[in-house]
This record gives sequence, C-alpha cells and structure tokens, in this order.
Amino acid sequence: GGNGGDAGSTIGSASTPYSDGSASSLTVNLAAGGGSAGFASGLGASGVGVAGNGTVAGYVTAAGALTLNGSATGGGNANGSKSGTASSTLVGVSTGGLTQVNSTATGGIGWGGSLAGGAATASASGTSMGSNDVYVFVSATGGMGYSTGTGTAGGAGGVASGTASGSATGSGSVIVQVTQQGGSGGYGFSGTNGGSGAVSTISNAVSGSAGSGGLTLTQNANGGDGGGSDSGNGGNGGAATSIVSSPRGSASGGVGLVLNAQGGAGGRLDRKSGGLGKSVG
Repeated sequence: GGNGGDAGSTIGSASTPYSDGSASSLTVNLAAGGGSAGFASGLGASGVGVAGNGTVAGYVTAAGALTLNGSATGGGNANGSKSGTASSTLVGVSTGGLTQVNSTATGGIGWGGSLAGGAATASASGTSMGSNDVYVFVSATGGMGYSTGTGTAGGAGGVASGTASGSATGSGSVIVQVTQQGGSGGYGFSGTNGGSGAVSTISNAVSGSAGSGGLTLTQNANGGDGGGSDSGNGGNGGAATSIVSSPRGSASGGVGLVLNAQGGAGGRLDRKSGGLGKSVG
C-alpha cells in the first residue's frame, strides 16, 4: 500500500509569535491528522506503506483573553510498516486577560500485521499578566496496537509523552495538568498473544509560578491495557509511574501538587491466563 500523507497546522513561531493587539478575546483552534497507509490485499500481497504524521504548532500572543487549542492525530496503518505519530506544541500569552491552552496528541492505530501504535507527544505553556488566571491542559495518548487476524499477534501500544507549564505575573491563579495515556495492545488471533500495553512514565513534567494567586500542578500517568487473545496469552498491562523529584513552582497564594498513577489492565483471554497490570505512584 501507499504512504499516508503528513498533516500540519501552524500559527506563528517560537521566534515570531502570531500577535493580536486589539481583540478583547481571541480563540485559536488548530487540528492536524495524518493520513492512513494504503491497504495491501490479495494473494501474496504485503504492505510497506507508512502512515502519515500529524503535527500542530501554535505560538500566539494576545492583548485580550486568549484560548489556544491544538489537536494532532497520527494516521493509522493498514498492513504497512509504521503507524503515524502525533505532536502538538502550544505557547500562549495574554497581556490583558485569561489564558487557556489545551494541547492534545493521539498516536495512530497500528491496524495491520502486528504493528505497534504510534507515539504521541504534547506540550503547552501559558502566561497571563496582571490579575488574570492561567489554565494549561496537556493530554498525550499513544496509539493502539492491532492485528489483522488469523495467526497474527497483537501489536504493542504506542508511547505517550507530555509536558506543561503556566505563569501568572500578578494575582491570578494557575492550574497546570498533564495526562499521559499509554496505548493499548492489540488482540492476538489463532493462538498468538495479545500485545503489551505501553508503559507511562511521567517525571517532573509540570511547572509553574503565580504572584499572589494559587498554583495547582497535576501529573496523571496511565499505563495502556494489554491486548486480549482468543487462545494465546493476554498482553500485560503497562506500568504507570508519576514522579516529582524537585520543586516545580512557587506562588505566595500556595502550591498544590497532585500525582496520580494507574497501571493498565491485563489482556483478557479465552483459554489461558491473562497478563499482569502494574502501577507505581
């Protein structure tokens, strides 16, 4: 099969952000989805196509309230050689209003052969001046592994990675959150094993600062579920670890730090014992 096309949505750059100096509020929505690889079928057919990648990048400065949203999705794979990756990078600054930044990335499904799901990477930064609040949310989800059917083991789940930061210079409050979801393993057919769920390790991924307002930082790590099997072994669930090893921010209004970790479930199976799940908090 043929390759899927890459997709990208971009506004501004790190060196020259897009700037709006007049609107009382500005909302920017960015989305990009990579194309799926072409399917290969028929006697002796084999797929060598590569799924397309989805990339979002936004750098915006606004005089009024700012809402900056980005969503990137990797292309799925149909008997090809590689699932699509997803990347979302957002930086938003408001000099006179509330700042909200939401960055989401989802890796492509590895639906072909025993391919792994695509990787996902998301990051975001938000800043507000004066008495205005800042909300920064990042979500990265690895793609699901898959298999095509008879005699094909499930592919492994894709890896996810996320980082986020927020800053308010005056009396505004700051909330920063990162959620990493490891991809689920694919199903194993005809005696083959289910794929393993992806491990999710999140370490020192959130940071922020607030003047006289409060600061809340949250890290959520979720391991991917193991894939099931009709008569082989279920895949193991991915381990989840959420770590903070150094101070992540300051605020005279107080700092709250929340760490969550949830291991993935072991894959179900019809005849043999399922896989194991694990979480480390």
